[in-house]
Amino acid sequence: MFDRVAQVISNPSDKVTWRDIAKAFRPKFKISQSTASKWARGGGMEVDKAIWFSNKYKISGWWLLTGEGPKRPDRPAMEEDDVILEILDRLSGADREEVLRFAEFREAH
Repeated sequence: MFDRVAQVISNPSDKVTWRDIAKAFRPKFKISQSTASKWARGGGMEVDKAIWFSNKYKISGWWLLTGEGPKRPDRPAMEEDDVILEILDRLSGADREEVLRFAEFREAH
């Protein structure tokens, strides 16, 4: 997750720190060093943050959460992503984590 956020907010030659990640989510969210570290270790992002970030930077929310599909869809509106993210947001924490773990498993294999 950290790597995908870093791709969006920086140039390929830039070294992105947790402070850069935190700044990218302001003013909507306060991201701590521990949260950014969790993302760097492969931890999932909360769906509300993913929706906000993907809308702010006009990227695919599904790509942000899973690494699958195009980073920036060809179409301006991201209706499919919004539906997927809305469904994820309505799931309980355990169910949401299960779906994201499955997506990460698929990405790895």
